[in-house]
Order: sequence, then C-alpha cells, then structure tokens
Amino acid sequence: MEQNKIRIAVPDGSLRSENRGNIGELFLTAGYDIVGYSPDVEWEKPLIRNDPEIELRTDRPQNMPMQMPRKYDAGILGADWNYETGGSLVEVCDLKAGWVKIVVAVKKEVAAGSIDELLMNSRGKTLICVSEYPFIAKDALMKSPAYLELYGNKKPVMNGDRGEKSGENEFLRIERSFGKTENTADGFADFIIETTQTGDGLARANMRIIDTVMESTARLYTTEATLSDAWKREKIEDIATLLMGAVATRQQQYVVAAMNIPLSSIEGFVGFLKEEGYCKKMPTVSIYGDNAAVEVVIPMAKYPLAVKQILKMGADDIINRNTGQIVTRMEFPSIYR
Repeated sequence: MEQNKIRIAVPDGSLRSENRGNIGELFLTAGYDIVGYSPDVEWEKPLIRNDPEIELRTDRPQNMPMQMPRKYDAGILGADWNYETGGSLVEVCDLKAGWVKIVVAVKKEVAAGSIDELLMNSRGKTLICVSEYPFIAKDALMKSPAYLELYGNKKPVMNGDRGEKSGENEFLRIERSFGKTENTADGFADFIIETTQTGDGLARANMRIIDTVMESTARLYTTEATLSDAWKREKIEDIATLLMGAVATRQQQYVVAAMNIPLSSIEGFVGFLKEEGYCKKMPTVSIYGDNAAVEVVIPMAKYPLAVKQILKMGADDIINRNTGQIVTRMEFPSIYR
C-alpha cells in the first residue's frame, strides 16, 4: 500500500537566511530532523528524516500559489505574495518570520510626504510607478483618497510582461520590476512600491519612504481542495501545531520550570500559582515520598517575580528548562554587614 504524503513547498532564497526568519531552523526547533535546508545549504528536495509522510521541495514564493494544489498541498510564503497572486490560498498559521513592509518610496528631493500628497502635487501629469507587486500597487493606489478624488474608479494603466495593456487611467502607469526596483528611480520611475526591512537599501539609493502599504510575514498556506482530504487536513494541522510551538519558543513567551516542594505544601502551592497567573495550564505534579516535583509553564513576562515568590513558598532548585538555568535559595551575608 502506497504511503500517504503531504507535499509542502518551502521558500528558497532569503527566507532561508538567518536574518530573514531561517525557516529551516524553525523546522528543527519544531522537532523535525530536516537536512538540505539551512542558510548554507539548499537542496531541491530537502529531507525530513523523522517523518516520511512529509515531502518538501524548495521553490520561489511567488510561484507557489499557482502550483497549489496540483503540485503542492501546502506552502510557506509571505502574505505579500499570496495577496499579489490573488489571495485565494487558505492561511493556516502565521510563522512570525521574514517580516518585511511594502512601502512607497520617492527620490529624496521629491516634495511629498505621503502618496496622497504625491498624487495631488502631480495632477495633470502622468506618473510612473515601478513595483515587483503591480497588483498590490494598484489596489493601494486606488484606495488612496487623493486617487479617488482625482480619478474615481478608473484603473491605472498596467503593462504586462509582453506588452499587453490594461486599465484606462493614463495619468498613472504601473510597470512590473524583476528586482533592483530602486534603480528604476534614476530617470524612469516617479515612485516605487518596494519591500524593505530597515529602509537602509532605499536610503543608499537616495530614496525615502513616504507611505507603508502593508506588512508581511511568512505563513503556512494551503487550499480548500487540499483541506477536503481528511488525511491531509489532519496532517497539516499536526505540522502547524509543531511549527507554532517553535514560533512560541522563538518568541520566548513561556518558561517551562521544574521544582521540588514539600508534599504538605502542595495544595496551597498549586492554588498560589493559579491565583497569581504563574501557570498557563494546570501544573504537572509527581509525588515522591514527602516531596512533590512540580513542572509549570510560566509566562515569560512574570518569570522573575514568579521565581522570587516560588522560592519563598519553599521550593528548591527551580530548573529553567528553556535555558538550563538552576535557581537555588541562597543567602548573601556580605550585603547585611
């Protein structure tokens, strides 16, 4: 009998790098033994050695939507590319990685502080916008109050890759870029709509940001067709559960702490943890003779105060399982001299 498989596209390029989310590391943190997918290595078909039901393949994020569900059952790509390609995918979860913002930028000498101001200052003149995201650009511009005032519902002229043209508003042209969008601002584009993290690259190109169109992070997407298969739906849910656990670990939202407490104090101790909001879920308690071993998930924001109060309650050797830290009740006589 042929084994069930879930086919998942993972992003090539920058989302694999350490400063853009390192999706490979996210799989490792989630408990998957993944090889062939790291900042230094990219196989066409990375391998998850401890889950043969998952079949990975690297691809460009902008190519994933059109290939689902025929080639892929799910894919990891930015919200920007889902929007640009029609927004037809089903978002399973936000992996909180690869954050970028899509911005409107002009040359530094251009006298405009927003897209509305740029449009109003240029009325009667044809403006050229260049972007890797022509459909995001079109929607953002047509939502602008200035655009609505000047042009109503007329769509900007958009030139296709082979010269085909759509739209009727000749005062605004949108041209597709295939990279190095900022270079088009030297003598061609009046403004660009581009992704950035820090804005440093735009500044080096003598440009400045005047508006933000949207923010984007990498997310796990699938399709309605895939979800109609009960096995694939459950498998995607299992994968998403593990990946979101890794996301929580990255964000260090919680600390798993283990400690010993006298058995005679355990009832009051558990009640204290719940009352103070020091446990996300009911603590795990194991009894050994006159002592109880307690494991509790503590919100990171409350961890320092929780440790102080837990020690006062009689706990010994609090072990932070996230870091390996061991906290023991100690005295420092020198500070009381």
